[in-house]
Amino acid sequence: MVRSRRLSEGLSEKSRHVRRGVSLAAGIVSLTFSVAAFSASNASYTYDALGRLITVVYVDGAKRTVINYAYDAAGNRSSTSTVPSS
Repeated sequence: MVRSRRLSEGLSEKSRHVRRGVSLAAGIVSLTFSVAAFSASNASYTYDALGRLITVVYVDGAKRTVINYAYDAAGNRSSTSTVPSS
């Protein structure tokens, strides 16, 4: 059983501020990156228990794009779908 935990860290360099958050829950790993110089922009990456990328979410202001990845039984990427914000 994997316990959920959240980690985050920040790094400041002049006017830039980078934040990274990590969340572990039920074998899913989610990473979120944002840069304060572009506070309305960030990207989130979600991985399955085998370490395969399953979702990417890009947010740029009011625009949100979600990319989903699926894998076959052998672990090969079998499909990619993109859902842009409406």
